[in-house]
Formats: sequence, structure tokens, C-alpha cells
Amino acid sequence: MNRLQTIGLAAAGAALALAGSPRQAGAAPEDFFKGKTVTVYVGYSPGGGYDTYARLAARHIGRHIPGAPNVIVKNKPGAGSLRLANELYTSLPKDGTAIGTIGNNLHLNELVGRPNIHFTAVKFNWLGRMTDADTIFVLRPDAGIESFGDLKKKQVLIGVPGAGSATTLFLTVVSNVLGAKFKLISGYKGSSGIRLAVERGEVQGLQSILWSVHKNWIQRNKFKVVYQLQPERLPSLKNFPSIMEFAETPEQKSLIKFFSSYVSVGRSLLAPPDLPKDRVAALRAAFMAAMKDKALLAEVEKKKMRLNPLPGDQLQALVASSFDLSDSLRARAKAVAKVKVEKRKKKK
Repeated sequence: MNRLQTIGLAAAGAALALAGSPRQAGAAPEDFFKGKTVTVYVGYSPGGGYDTYARLAARHIGRHIPGAPNVIVKNKPGAGSLRLANELYTSLPKDGTAIGTIGNNLHLNELVGRPNIHFTAVKFNWLGRMTDADTIFVLRPDAGIESFGDLKKKQVLIGVPGAGSATTLFLTVVSNVLGAKFKLISGYKGSSGIRLAVERGEVQGLQSILWSVHKNWIQRNKFKVVYQLQPERLPSLKNFPSIMEFAETPEQKSLIKFFSSYVSVGRSLLAPPDLPKDRVAALRAAFMAAMKDKALLAEVEKKKMRLNPLPGDQLQALVASSFDLSDSLRARAKAVAKVKVEKRKKKK
């Protein structure tokens, strides 16, 4: 055997050994994740709700992933998390070492045709939901509204975060599908600015508000809860109707179900498409184990956070079911999602 043949055989042997290494593609999850670093990407700046929940999960999930990898958090804000969603789908590693949290309304924007979307929501691997949102719509007591039916007769001024927010989109749909006469006013500094505007009487109501967080404020000001956004009444909100209860026709119910699905998606973790199935299963199992971890639960209790986890397979089905629209309903969804907002007139 000459020298070139010897080198060739050695190279071939090395390649076979590498291909058979348990640390490569196809390796068992424990072998793959051991010694690795899993990065939890957040599509928003530090300190907000998405960041808070992502860091909560990141602090505890590593103990439950096979191989006990290191887990870190990186913030990648941009375009309401659209930047991160696109990167998770197209360019970040598709091996289980990159997971993230994105806006719970991006799948809605995909269907209605928002520009610069380079993903298909149902092809992400959804790992699990940390919590949904007990979001409600409230009005001042002097707004003259006693029931949802009154909203079809009398116009009310509603403060909104901005034209591109999930809140603004949903209120637009409620107007166009169910006939509520909302006049949407933007130009406020976040939800706290809208709450101040409601207190002053500058606007008559708002929707982007959580019962679990603002219950005392609502009751102190005697604001009226007109509806909750969950498709079925939450146990904590059993005395307040769901917005679905005002949808009368099959078309209305389908459209409201789709556009309200963002509150059920809530604060969730997802991974890129095309991951090995056993790693998806391992990450989903680790997520749910973390949600039951005593250390995480103690942290949630101490910080008085809302926790209502949903397993990854159920979350995947939830996202998929929200797209269960016929071609005619898809066209109708795009039509009713055309937002019209007026800018707040600042006092001189």
C-alpha cells in the first residue's frame, strides 16, 4: 500500500468516525446537548413582559433539558419582534440551541399580509406557553354603555398603543365584524399613558389591560368590564362575558376566534423549523418540567406573576387551528383588519 492510499484510508476512517459521533446530527438529545449552550432569544428590549417571562423560563429549563446544557438569554429587539421571528425561521441554528419568544400577534400579521414577514407560523416548533393573558376591555362609568349592544349605537373613544399593535388590530376587527362604534386614539406613552387618559376622561376606555394586574385600579375607579378576550370565560373572570358570546354568525365566530387567538398564544417559547423530532420532544418536556419546578413556582409566587402553562403540542395545535379559515374567510380577514387610528390632540 502506497503513502497516498494510506492517507486516503485514514481520512475515510476519520470521516466515518465523525459521522458516527453521538455529538453530531442524529445524536440522542442527551449526547447532543451535553456541553452545549442553549440561547433564549427575546424579540424585545430588556425589562418588558416578554423579557421577564423568557428569563423566568431560562433560569430553570436548563436543569430539565437532557445533558443539562448552559442556558443564556439574548435580546434581539426590532420591528415588534418581527426581526427575531424572521431570523429564527431563516438564519439562526436549527439544531435546538436557538429558541426564542416573539410577539403573540405575529401569526395574525402573517395572514393579513403585513410586509417583511419571512416565516410561516405553523412551521415553527412551538415549545410551550408560560402564560396566557386575562385581557379585558373596560369603559368609564360615565361612557353611557351598559351592554355590548350599546356599543353598536353610540361611539366611544378608545385609547390604543399605536397602529401596529395587537390591541389596535383587535379593536378594529370588533368594529368591522361585530359593529362596535370605536374611535381609536393613539399617541400615548404605553399602557400607563392610556390609563391616565382614561382617568382624565380624555378617552372613555381601553382594552390592553390585564385583570390580574389592574383589578384594584378597575374597581377603585368603578370602570365597567364589557368583555374579556379569551374565547371562553376564564375562572377568574367568570362574571364577565367573552367576546365570542357576541359573535352571532359562523363567519363572525371564525374571524373573532382567529384575531383573539393572540391572547391564548400569550408568552410562549418556540424553536426554528426543521429540528430533529427527538430534540423538539426533549425541549417540550423540559419546558413543562420547568413550569412545575418548585424553584420556578416559588419565584412566580414571590413576584406575583401569572402562570398558566400550555404544553408545546397543544400550543402548536392552537396556532394551527387559528389558521383554519377558508379562502373566502381569509380574504374577509384581510378586509376587516384595515386599521384606522387618529392621533391624540395634545393640549397646548
